[in-house]
Amino acid sequence: WLSFKISHLPDELQKPHFDAYHKKWADEPLRVCLDLKGFYVKMGQVAAGQLDMLPEPYSKSLQVLQEHAPWEPVEVICGVLEQELGCQTNEIFRSFASEPLGSASIGQVHLAELLDGTPVVVKVQYPNTERFWTMDFLTFIALYRYLIPGFVETLWQMKEAIEKEFDYPQEARNLRRMCDGVQGKFERINFPEPYDEAHPHLPAWLRQRGRCLVTKRVLVMDMAPGSSISSIGATLCEEYARSRGQTADELKKEIKQKMHDPSFVKDAMRRQPSRITLAAYRSFLAMRNLLRNGNAALFNCTFGWLGSTIPYDWTTVPPNGPALMQLLYDVHLHQILEEGAFNADPHAGNILLDQASGTVSLIDYGQLFDVPEHKRIAFAQLMVALDNEDQKGVVEAYSAFGNKIVHPPTGEVNPEWLIYAANQLYFGGSMGIKYALDAFGFKTFAEILNPDIVKVFDIKFYDPHFFMIYRCLFCLRGVADNFGIGGLSQASLLRPACEKYLRSRGIAVKSE
Repeated sequence: WLSFKISHLPDELQKPHFDAYHKKWADEPLRVCLDLKGFYVKMGQVAAGQLDMLPEPYSKSLQVLQEHAPWEPVEVICGVLEQELGCQTNEIFRSFASEPLGSASIGQVHLAELLDGTPVVVKVQYPNTERFWTMDFLTFIALYRYLIPGFVETLWQMKEAIEKEFDYPQEARNLRRMCDGVQGKFERINFPEPYDEAHPHLPAWLRQRGRCLVTKRVLVMDMAPGSSISSIGATLCEEYARSRGQTADELKKEIKQKMHDPSFVKDAMRRQPSRITLAAYRSFLAMRNLLRNGNAALFNCTFGWLGSTIPYDWTTVPPNGPALMQLLYDVHLHQILEEGAFNADPHAGNILLDQASGTVSLIDYGQLFDVPEHKRIAFAQLMVALDNEDQKGVVEAYSAFGNKIVHPPTGEVNPEWLIYAANQLYFGGSMGIKYALDAFGFKTFAEILNPDIVKVFDIKFYDPHFFMIYRCLFCLRGVADNFGIGGLSQASLLRPACEKYLRSRGIAVKSE
């Protein structure tokens, strides 16, 4: 209605109206997610990580869902624990935190100690959440039968994949697979080991009875060190903004605008600091913290007892953002191409960084999606072709998944210009989004989410494997936004590893 009402105004005069509208209704999507829980919290978590794709007031409001979704009282959680484990909580745990460490769409996580004092994390599923989630998703599918019929098969596959999250024994097997098959290939990557039958420190009395600490609705794991990327990113953004005399919101807005400037993006990619440079900078900040606060600490611990103290001045030592994102892309691309199974939900709340050791822990592995070999090859070829700006190669690789999109005005199936623009939208970063909007004749990303999009392209079939890979990278892009580099092209970042994979399979790689 607002779009129609102000459609006669030029763009620059429409913007204040839209800004006021978004500000007024910014918390409404969050309220709906909190009221309905389950499926809606999951959708809100995904949307929260996409700073380029939602008006800022909405994405900012929804970010609370990535770590602090609604949670149940500890009495409810202990009830589930005792029902699942078949004994009193104090027969397993010496202590159990009354408030959750984190909460998500289908359950929450508590810190606890086993009877021998070993710290663990306990993941507990909410009562009845699976039944309500299924009802909500079926409603979602029914809606898409009307809006985009060609996407329905993908949604059924997505439903099947997400339903795996309700099967904690399956998640334990997924974690075990990652611990055994992936963790040793990356020096700083850690997966929390589940307390299944194979865990070396499973309590002996449980092992003797043929039991473990993994059930349908309870999963006990090793405690992973560190803080989530979302919380670290928020702290760094606030500090950097403060140093420039800005608020965090003002800084994010400035970066978002600059990422749509081709010269800025190219310069950012060319001038990206090396890992060595950033390591030196981090060492400098650590030493500066020591020098700044050493004398203050000496004074406060001596003369400070007389009543007057010197305030401390700490600067958060930032993680090496580019190196961290390269590691995350490397790990997830290894999962996709080499392991043939990947986590489809690596949002910023599911990635922990221990800045003291540099260890990156990947958690929440309920969704592990298998990819057949021929589709791994197609994806690698797609990334190389897209980075080469090879439109014909992009269409060939995209079509190898079986994807079919029709351009309604002409009736053409998988027209080259449309498929190339769509993949620029998916994997081309901020410049790719700008390219796609221009190609589709849109002004904002919101127009792509409008049902009228079927007038531009009508999805007849969307391969579930392609969609889940896209979803994984979609989440990683949200992670990169925490370091201000989410707008860089994923195709460019992934290309070297994709070329290596193709050559290892004896497949020729087309140069630029």
